[in-house]
Amino acid sequence: ESHREVAGMRLLQKLPQAICALGAVFFLAACHEVDFDGTVERPAFRENGPVILFDEGHHNHHSLRSTYAPFAKLLKNDGFEVRKLSGPLSANDLATGRILTIVTAQSDTETNDAPAFTPGEVGAILSWVRDGGSLLLVTDHYPFPNAVEPLAAALGLEVAKGMTFDARHFRSGTEDDSRLIFSRENGLLARHPIIEGRNPTERVSVVETFTVDAFRPHNAGIQPLLQLADTAVNRVGRPNVSRQGGDVVVTVEFGDPVPASGWVQGAAFGLGRGRVVALAESAMITAQEDGGRKLGMNAPGNDNRQFLLNVIHWLARVY
Repeated sequence: ESHREVAGMRLLQKLPQAICALGAVFFLAACHEVDFDGTVERPAFRENGPVILFDEGHHNHHSLRSTYAPFAKLLKNDGFEVRKLSGPLSANDLATGRILTIVTAQSDTETNDAPAFTPGEVGAILSWVRDGGSLLLVTDHYPFPNAVEPLAAALGLEVAKGMTFDARHFRSGTEDDSRLIFSRENGLLARHPIIEGRNPTERVSVVETFTVDAFRPHNAGIQPLLQLADTAVNRVGRPNVSRQGGDVVVTVEFGDPVPASGWVQGAAFGLGRGRVVALAESAMITAQEDGGRKLGMNAPGNDNRQFLLNVIHWLARVY
């Protein structure tokens, strides 16, 4: 049933902040931040912590003033300084930070799926990482993976360009096979320092994602974090553009399911002297609510909050 609903979904473009992802259906709604406990009992840095640069110069769906406010709150309490970047990325901009975070970048086109970054920006990001910077690249369902495809490809990652489903490994009681569970119990959490943390209190046991895309690694050094099961499938998004009055309406149809074995929703790897973490879903490190339904780090039964901290610690070379 969810697949039939997906095929008929409608996205009203030019209003990206109003589009809220809930399960397999996207609609114009007011997802809002809920109360979030950003307390960190033992901050990684007491003072002069590394600078995290947060990209907001590429028509990003998420921002620090809205859905990524809990992200910023948690990391500031962990001792990091979070700064917004509002324009095109340059070597001079990147030199001011230790970690660059790119979340749901997209283009300013009718379908938002054209490349979000110029070749010059891609080159600057790669050079900066190879020289020792750290990149957190976060994408999501169509059109976001399409918009970062050139950057992802330069990093050695193929994007699925649609949505990913798993009829076996999803949140029980939701009937939503795009809300996926990666756990030690189901074997989909890979062994990595990000999953293990620095001590048993930081150990991650369950990560939950909410309406996702996927990456396929093409370099041997890319290590999975969130591995898709043999039961997972990808469905490529195909937009159809129409006009209703002054509005541009994009109807997105998702194609036939294609096996996603070997694909991941999270990966970590070194690049030159730098480090990269790529995540194929963005709501997992937010804290949102719609109609009483909690998403992200506030949803019960997951370790997404600790997972975010561990990701940032690894990128900052805390361990």
